[in-house]
Amino acid sequence: MAEPILSATAPRASTLTVAAALAGGAALVLVLAVGPVGLPGLACVLLMDLPVAMAVFLAAGGWGWLVLRRVVPDRTPPELLAVTSVAAGLWMLGTATLAAGSARDDVLSCTVAWPVVGIGISAAAWAVHGWVRGVRIPPRVAPGWLFGVVPALAAGLWLAGASMPPGFIGLATADYYDVVSYHLQIPREFLANGRITALPHNTYSHYPLGGEMLFLLGMCLKGDPWAGAYAAKLTHGLWGVLAVAAAVTAVPQGQRRRWTALLLATAPLALSLSWLAFVELSQAACLAVALAWLRVWHARPSWRSAAMVGLACGGACATKYLSVGLVAAPVLAVMLVAARGRRRLLAHVLAAAGVCAAAASPWLIRNAAETGNPVFPLATGLFGAGDWTAEQVARWDRGHAAVPWPQKPAHLPEPFVAVRGFGPALGILGLAGAALAVGRWRRADPIDRCCVGILAIQVLAWATLTHMPPRFLLPAVVPLAVLGASACGAIGRRFGPVAANGAAVAAAAVGLACAWGLYQVEMGCLRIFEQPAALHGMDPKRLAEIRYGPLLDQWRHGQRLLFVGDAQVYGFPGDLRYASAWEMDPLVRAVRDGDDAAAILRRLRREQGITHILVNWPEITRLRRTYGWWAEITPALIDDLLARGAQRLPLEDPPPGNGRPAVEVLVLP
Repeated sequence: MAEPILSATAPRASTLTVAAALAGGAALVLVLAVGPVGLPGLACVLLMDLPVAMAVFLAAGGWGWLVLRRVVPDRTPPELLAVTSVAAGLWMLGTATLAAGSARDDVLSCTVAWPVVGIGISAAAWAVHGWVRGVRIPPRVAPGWLFGVVPALAAGLWLAGASMPPGFIGLATADYYDVVSYHLQIPREFLANGRITALPHNTYSHYPLGGEMLFLLGMCLKGDPWAGAYAAKLTHGLWGVLAVAAAVTAVPQGQRRRWTALLLATAPLALSLSWLAFVELSQAACLAVALAWLRVWHARPSWRSAAMVGLACGGACATKYLSVGLVAAPVLAVMLVAARGRRRLLAHVLAAAGVCAAAASPWLIRNAAETGNPVFPLATGLFGAGDWTAEQVARWDRGHAAVPWPQKPAHLPEPFVAVRGFGPALGILGLAGAALAVGRWRRADPIDRCCVGILAIQVLAWATLTHMPPRFLLPAVVPLAVLGASACGAIGRRFGPVAANGAAVAAAAVGLACAWGLYQVEMGCLRIFEQPAALHGMDPKRLAEIRYGPLLDQWRHGQRLLFVGDAQVYGFPGDLRYASAWEMDPLVRAVRDGDDAAAILRRLRREQGITHILVNWPEITRLRRTYGWWAEITPALIDDLLARGAQRLPLEDPPPGNGRPAVEVLVLP
């Protein structure tokens, strides 16, 4: 194993100097990224929202420790107990939010959320108080602290992107759409309704929402669905921090842990997703915890370590359906291979699978009760389609069809070499580590063999089950970073410690540079909004003001807006109705029921209280070209409504000639 890049006799640095250098590096990136005009908004996010997200994670660690301290195997390393407690506690908080919010109307509030979080933080403080009392901060530290510089810079870039309001980041990849149409919108509706229940107008409310339950908890802590937006984004980023910490515990002690942390913390795809209120980093964190326990189980097989593997896999499955193929199946498959021929170990694998299913079951039970299909809207041919028509099923299947097999080879390299993927440096190092492990299979570290198997199954599942966007393969960053660190070790054995450490630092620097480039691309996309530079920390409702300013200028209490063809509604502050691409909105239903224009206006206005209709024609055109859209919504229908008394509210300058505005707002009589 390679030695540190600086020799043991190199001079040590002052601890205070090291702390200042790391904090200064992160601050430098923040200042360069947001600019002087963005610093006030950034400061508000760091002072008011980051503590809320950290409180959720600390509380999760406390609740998890209360349960797991008697469950984990003896001699469990404290660092592994810590990351497992946090991951398990996050699953517990998410599941408890689901259960309580589904059962009662009065629990989704700050008066309930803060005591729960406070108890968890108190438990966490009790768990670490003995360790803290024994900690002695040395006056000087070894030169190895230099490895923390690049992750500190990455942390600064994460915080810069996370301080951008929802809808203003993720424009280059269109990932912002999912954030403002369901990752944040669904918790917003749960909080507004005071109860967690399936939303018939938003298909994604049937998904496993373990990550979104934590966003909802943050909204409860802040007391407002928009005030909790930045806490939600930072919560997702902290999942990434947990992934790095857990991955470190999954590999042997020494330089390899530093290399793993370097490579994982600077993966461009992981950093760019940390700017968004998504759930992919929770998958990566749970996989890293599962991998750490898989290493323990491989060294000392026991029922308890197998159960911990299953719990981590189940936690991932509670956040995203795709975790079944990208986390649970790969981990359980390598466990099964390791247990072949030994009945007792096979029983361990079955136990892990059972714990995994139990952890994911609350979401399956909820779906089965509401639609008859535990995995709705998936597998409708096997379990039923609920209230969906054949047209809706066909549209969903068409929109989520996998890439045809002849086209798959062209998509395979993208996540491993593209800047928007894992980055070329990590991709090359990780695949080289996989090749080395395969070449010396029997002599390879068991964790490397596990990572090779997990990575292979992940790529197969990604290529088979999805339309192959790189972000869906994000959990593969964990085995890739572990294998990349293994490749650095091989470089050290062949060329010496300087080469090994240099390869790791260079790969991390390349990843960070790629992520910086992605951030600059995102900032360039903002020019389409013609906005000032001081966007950081801005009120999330500002997006609606930009897009629909004339409408909001005359908006009155008690009015209700129907969005047609547009589900990007999180930033709109008023009462609204909308439907995702798979559901029928009230206008479509009225037309399908055979109502004429006059009857439609009466039905929408008197029966449903709708006062305005907003029609987004560019979005309808996009949906028709991709997923499909309702044929009943046509310009002729809107003209009929206008002829029957509806009035057009101009949002923009009218197009030349007789052209139709891109976005039309109708005021109902």
